[in-house]
Amino acid sequence: MKFVYPVALWSLLSLAILIMVHFTRRRRNEATISSIYLWRLSESFMKKSAPVRKLKKAVLFSLQILSVLLACLLIAQPLILFPGADVNYVAVLDGSASMRIANAMGETRFSRAKDAIIDDISRLAWGSRAT
Repeated sequence: MKFVYPVALWSLLSLAILIMVHFTRRRRNEATISSIYLWRLSESFMKKSAPVRKLKKAVLFSLQILSVLLACLLIAQPLILFPGADVNYVAVLDGSASMRIANAMGETRFSRAKDAIIDDISRLAWGSRAT
């Protein structure tokens, strides 16, 4: 695999920035609560919803990493070259008088050569061009 803009792969460093921001951001906000009852109530609610929040954060973080990775690859524009692809072929067909000689079925050498060239062109690899 090759890239049209391989220098754009430096944009993958943005993944490191994303990971640093994810791990260094502030996790909790401190709040003053006037009653112990409200504290215990909120604490029990936080314990119940903790696994769901952790899963949600993990899924969101993995989606962020995936989107940055895909954006970087799209900027670099990857190319997959197939063997024999993007090759130019030239067919030269003789148009002299000797090519007008017909066989027993009435086909000329010119028409047989033209049909053979068309068959060869149909068997070329994807991406190849013929003239």
